[in-house]
Amino acid sequence: MFNLSKTVLIIFLMHTLLISGCAATSSMNIPALATQSLTQANFKFVDARPEREKNGEPEHPSSYVKIYSDEMINPRPPALVQSALQRQLNQKLQGKNVQLKSFIVSVMGAQNYGGPGHIGVDGAVFAIIFTPIVAAVATDAAIDNANANQSVTTNIEVEIDQKSYYGGAVVEHKGGVGNSELSACTQQALTNLIENIKVRMD
Repeated sequence: MFNLSKTVLIIFLMHTLLISGCAATSSMNIPALATQSLTQANFKFVDARPEREKNGEPEHPSSYVKIYSDEMINPRPPALVQSALQRQLNQKLQGKNVQLKSFIVSVMGAQNYGGPGHIGVDGAVFAIIFTPIVAAVATDAAIDNANANQSVTTNIEVEIDQKSYYGGAVVEHKGGVGNSELSACTQQALTNLIENIKVRMD
């Protein structure tokens, strides 16, 4: 006879394997970028992003993509961008109007919630209830996910006197994404944004 208590235990263990081994970190911390002592900005800075973006709500929801809301990013995106502009371009931007139009940090990979060729949590529960031997297959899937490649992407758009400038970066990482990958990607995107502004404004 099929043992219900063992089934519940297997389900719990599979849930732990599939989630803890593959998910990206729930927040990110960019060290010492917006906390430095800065001279007063020579430009006017406004956060003009849509509320949906600030809340980490994707325009096209997908179980394979994790979007980071402002609450998950420290310091907050406006502080990161403004401080980068002040440090690098304060004189060049004197008297100009700067708007932050977009700041999106995302992690993409099949391991976020299960994907093609993998057994997601719901699928594993269903399979274990009706076919206990599938637990071994689900365990392999969890290991697969933990070793899968993930793409960390940061895209930034600012508008300076009604002209748009972009900075983006992508970091490929094998396994779970941590703060170092998120931080490195975001700092590279900020660097690329600054370079783009310098080249186009010269």
